[in-house]
Amino acid sequence: MDSFLRWAKDSGILASAVKVVKTPNAGYGLFATRNINPDEVVLHIPRDMLITASRVLQYPHMKAFHGNSDRVIICIFLAHERFIASNSVWKPYMDCLPSDESYRRDHTLYNAQWVAGTSLAAAISAKLTKLKREHASLQLDWLTLDMWIWADVTFWSRVVELGNNELTLVPFFDFANHSLSPNIRWEQGIGVDLLPFGEAIAANTELTLSYGAKSNQELLFLHGFCIPHNPQSSVLTLPVQPFLDEPEKFAWLSQAGSLVLKLGRSGWANDTFRTMYLAALDEDDGLRWEGDQLYLGLKRISSPEALMENVIALDHYQVIELRVILLLLEAVQYHYQELAKAPTMQDGAIKEYIDLYKQEEKTILEHAIEELEDKRNKLLEHNVVINYLSNAS
Repeated sequence: MDSFLRWAKDSGILASAVKVVKTPNAGYGLFATRNINPDEVVLHIPRDMLITASRVLQYPHMKAFHGNSDRVIICIFLAHERFIASNSVWKPYMDCLPSDESYRRDHTLYNAQWVAGTSLAAAISAKLTKLKREHASLQLDWLTLDMWIWADVTFWSRVVELGNNELTLVPFFDFANHSLSPNIRWEQGIGVDLLPFGEAIAANTELTLSYGAKSNQELLFLHGFCIPHNPQSSVLTLPVQPFLDEPEKFAWLSQAGSLVLKLGRSGWANDTFRTMYLAALDEDDGLRWEGDQLYLGLKRISSPEALMENVIALDHYQVIELRVILLLLEAVQYHYQELAKAPTMQDGAIKEYIDLYKQEEKTILEHAIEELEDKRNKLLEHNVVINYLSNAS
């Protein structure tokens, strides 16, 4: 850290009122070395010290990567400067970034078994598949898959969006930890400035930022922690494909709708039932195909919204609604059982965060089951459903 602080000072970073301190549960953090006035610049990082795609493409060894996404460019730069460059001017900063070993010990991307049974487990699997595909496509002899995963984890745990949505890493600034009640904010000018959030800050106070409205799911995946009573709900995702009994349905939804169902604290996303109506309908309801065109009765259906409108107009609409409820209930109960039987993390630096996140998912699923069971029971008492089931038997 001493080497980094000397490098920061020599590079024009102004931090006269700030120190970097190792914290018990959050890695490094920024702390006030003295009382700070409300309008005082706490930390200044000059423009030349901002790591952006346009900035790193100026280096001769990076010019060949022009045309890639900003994230890919910055990740290649991070991997090269951390693992390959023998005399990098960025070495003091790179040395302060979390190591590959620390990620393997404490990060969920390397330890998917910690979140087995949760929606996050599927996200981790998809992320690793994407990173493997990206690594293979880059075809860089010096770049290992481990380097690429390290660079991506480091990128997402520290990146901010500056003017014009430019993805940026900001040395020193990125040691500030997250809080729901931040006491500092940042402004972009000739570089980046950190300032108090409207009030004076006492000496030895930790300086915290808001990383934005992030759920515990996002915080755990990107940063390795969760927040008790986080107002931002995690979102569970269920793939639609297992509900679809015909390839035509999958192809149609791929073009016109969503292939993922989303469930949070406030319930299902608005498009859930529009999507699930397609899963619940069959030819006896008037569903038919002419090539790749979907029809319900005589009406051509061009969107999930149009499908919902026409389903509601059916005489046996409540029957379709019941089918949807039963499909969702079965899926949610399955996921709840998978979560319940998943092994519990015995120890580790982030055990409390893993437990907190799992409990949040469990609570969301419990509420969904309760709500779906209530709707099922009410529909089973509806005259349309009673008559339909009676005639079917």
